[in-house]
Amino acid sequence: MYSYLRVLRRAYEQGRFKGDRTGTGCYSIFGDQIRHNMADGFPLVTTRQLRIGAIVKELLWFINGDTNINDPSMGGCKIWDHWALKSDTYEVKHMSLDELMHECAQKGKVTLPEVVNYYRAMYALESLTNTPDVALQKTRVAMANRFEVDDSPRQVLVGKAGSIGPMYGKQWRDFEGVDQLKEAINLLRVDPNSRRNVVSAWNPKYLPDPSKSIEDNILDGKMALAPCHALFQFCAMPLSDQERFALLAERAPVMSGLVEGLFDRHGDVKDPASHAYQQAIEALDLHKIPGHILSLQLYQRSADLPVGVCFNIASYALLLILVANELNMALGDYVHSFGDAHIYSNQLTGVKEQLSRTPGRLPRIKLHCPVGKSIFDIEVSDIELVGYDPQPAIDYPIAI
Repeated sequence: MYSYLRVLRRAYEQGRFKGDRTGTGCYSIFGDQIRHNMADGFPLVTTRQLRIGAIVKELLWFINGDTNINDPSMGGCKIWDHWALKSDTYEVKHMSLDELMHECAQKGKVTLPEVVNYYRAMYALESLTNTPDVALQKTRVAMANRFEVDDSPRQVLVGKAGSIGPMYGKQWRDFEGVDQLKEAINLLRVDPNSRRNVVSAWNPKYLPDPSKSIEDNILDGKMALAPCHALFQFCAMPLSDQERFALLAERAPVMSGLVEGLFDRHGDVKDPASHAYQQAIEALDLHKIPGHILSLQLYQRSADLPVGVCFNIASYALLLILVANELNMALGDYVHSFGDAHIYSNQLTGVKEQLSRTPGRLPRIKLHCPVGKSIFDIEVSDIELVGYDPQPAIDYPIAI
């Protein structure tokens, strides 16, 4: 991963010192990019050891749309422990009007429309002689008495232990009612030429208030942190016949003799009408050779280069692998674009050590699942990291 080390070195040598949200201080650069050809291997940093298990679990957690570190998909992964609610949090308050109406229907053994009609009639009557707030309160009392419901304040769970608020998984799978991830995959399937395969985690409605604590933001229904890896985009490109035949020869060596001599030195088919060419075309379908190559670009608006970015690169590269497998597409490029890329002031010693190391050979990902398996059905056991031989871990502090 020389491209990653290049960005890390640039921040280390050229970064300007600035303050930050955590109060730690950091050395920042703005705007850079990593481009990695997935054919060269899986982009997992080798100049320090990373835990692939944590990366896999976190990604599947996002894919499932989960936002609580105690969800089964997280499988004990500790990545988000610093930012999650430490315990269940309760408030004493009245039921919402909607909750009260549903309970009235249940206790009174009537339909919800009947309760709504009763509410409207009583509110209209009370509004003749009272202000709106008083009319609402008196209507609630009348409803509670009519349907024998206890409308006194009660202890209500407002924050579940382990929650990080409506962050990545929530926005990927339910962005104001839109399942962005599912729609992106479906669009790649039906219209691979589309340029609209974008999934955004940046939802201003749920951004945290910087003047409040992480816990208070979560309890207010906000995100624990503003999303760092803000959005990503898929791009599918058609493979040429020559590229597809090369894949055929690679995946089915017995067919390699069939495709030899079909193209001239310019890459054009010598004789499209030849029997050999027609046989080769049929073999592409028989062996399910992809017709497209899939790439993914991530935009990261805020990037902790020594710690978070290494995980993010591997996570989104793995997402690319899983989606390409579902759609039977070849792997193209993983592109990582940076906004503010930084090194915290307490990470400099570790960065110096990491920059002194020489990257090793990249590992690869082996999938133990059939081509076409939905990413929403992928399990940890479907993913195996092969050939990872990293240098020793570096104990980087985390700025919270």
